[in-house]
Amino acid sequence: MNVREALRLLKDRDETKLRQLRETMQAGIDQLERGDYTEYDPANVKALTVAVRDRGRRRLTRLRNTGTR
Repeated sequence: MNVREALRLLKDRDETKLRQLRETMQAGIDQLERGDYTEYDPANVKALTVAVRDRGRRRLTRLRNTGTR
């Protein structure tokens, strides 16, 4: 592989990542415009953090038990 080919591959990879990022951002914007989101305030943020933590711990345990990532 020469330098020109390597640069082309890097450019292609960067363009792919940028396209994926734009698609993800558009999906988020579309959700906001549809009202498909949850608002959090100090009263319910604690419940959210506990739920996220517990879900992460269950996932980590499952991954450790199966030996996969």
